[in-house]
This record gives sequence, C-alpha cells and structure tokens, in this order.
Amino acid sequence: MSRIRVKRGSSYAAIDDPTAQAIIDTIEQGWKPIVDRLESEAKTIWTTAQSEWPVKTGRSKAAMRYGVQFNYPNVVRSSVYIDPTSEASKYVYYIKGRQDKGRTTWIVRVREPAEKRAKDFAKDLGITFTRTMRKNVKRRRS
Repeated sequence: MSRIRVKRGSSYAAIDDPTAQAIIDTIEQGWKPIVDRLESEAKTIWTTAQSEWPVKTGRSKAAMRYGVQFNYPNVVRSSVYIDPTSEASKYVYYIKGRQDKGRTTWIVRVREPAEKRAKDFAKDLGITFTRTMRKNVKRRRS
C-alpha cells in the first residue's frame, strides 16, 4: 500500500492508494524527459551566449560550460556556469559588450534568458505533470 504523508507544523495530510501510487509513478516516469528538457534549455542558452559573446580572444568563451545536476530525488538543476579552474573565471562576469547598453554580457546573454526559460519551463512542467497524473490515476483505478 502506498501512502504519501506531509506534515507542516501541527497540520498533517496523507494521500493513500491509488492517488499516492499515481503520484509516485508520475514522478518516476517524469525524470527522464525533465532532465532532457533541462539539458536542452541549458545548451540553447550556452550556444546563443557563445555565438554572441563580445570578446574574441576565446579564453572567456572557453571557460563557459553547461550541464545538468541530477541527484534523485532532491535536486535537478541545469545551469550555464564558468569553470572555476579557468583563468578567465575572475573576469568573465564583468565583461560588457557595446550592444549590452552598460550591463554585463553575462546578465544579458546568460542570466536573463535563463530566468525567462525557467518561468516557461515551470508552466510546461505543471501541465505535463497534471496530464501524466490524470493518466496514472485512471490506470490505477481500472
């Protein structure tokens, strides 16, 4: 028998079969597409930032990396980041291009697109989770 328990302060909630198992199934089925989507989003941001980067020496561009951190069940995170062992890591966040209107290129080309994509991703994730959940509940009740 599956059961999910949530306790906050003096409040307590429990969800039993078939809903609890449907939630567990939905989460377990959903990890792969979520991780794939996170990696795709990070790669898109990284590729765009690389192509529009204002410094042509190559050191700061070479310091940029992207990846997905996946520690089931607690953490799934994608990011574009600077390799801390790179000599460019000290200054890459401070580079400003002419087209960036006084703001750093990192903010314009990496951080802002990432924040926008995160909002869109959260909406899509909620819709996908709800659809999968409905299918799993119907399957469990059958």
